[in-house]
Amino acid sequence: MKTKFLIILLSICSIGLLSSCDFNINMKPSKTIITRTYKVGHFNAIDFGATGNVEFIQSKDSSCSISIKGPQNYVKQFEVNVENGVLYVNHDQKSHFYKVKIQIKISAPILTNITSKGVGDIQIANIQVKNLEVLNKGVGNINIDSITGNSITINSNGVGNINIKGKVHVASLACNGVGDIKAEELQSKIVDANCRGVGSITCFATDSMTATVKGVGSIKYKGKPLFKDLNSSGVGSIKEK
Repeated sequence: MKTKFLIILLSICSIGLLSSCDFNINMKPSKTIITRTYKVGHFNAIDFGATGNVEFIQSKDSSCSISIKGPQNYVKQFEVNVENGVLYVNHDQKSHFYKVKIQIKISAPILTNITSKGVGDIQIANIQVKNLEVLNKGVGNINIDSITGNSITINSNGVGNINIKGKVHVASLACNGVGDIKAEELQSKIVDANCRGVGSITCFATDSMTATVKGVGSIKYKGKPLFKDLNSSGVGSIKEK
């Protein structure tokens, strides 16, 4: 337990130092709150590298949109553009405004990939996909309340939890950072789970469960899978929940 706590503490401190280097100018927020809507082309992937809480809504038509709400001088720092089907959301990396709530709303009919490299939570209420890839390299939680589709691939390399519910055929889950992947309410036929970080993975598999733990993390699974291939080394463990 002491070893795990020390690793968690060192990991968080390291990321904290990196964040303080990137965001090193304290900007006083203006009293004027604005909402800016951007004209963007079609996109099916999101690369988020800014500060703020993101809400993604799957649009019922073919439209794609993004709006940002916050103090006027903060919103002006944001850069939004679409390249090769990817929506990039960034801002001046020298600007520090952690303590102010910035709301970012994004909509698109199709989402195939979402990458978080910034600071803040990402919320997705309901989404239907064919294949979705989720990568967390930032600080904050990613919550998907309900997903249906063929497959989902999740890589957690940052700080924060990934919470996901729904139903897919195949789930590939990798935890290499500080935080948990909570997917016990994601009903999957086939699960491939790998834990090499500090956090843990909980999942649900009915047909096949492949799990590997190297380090201090843990994997817990439900669903009574017919086939199991479980490999654990180090302090971590793999257990049926």
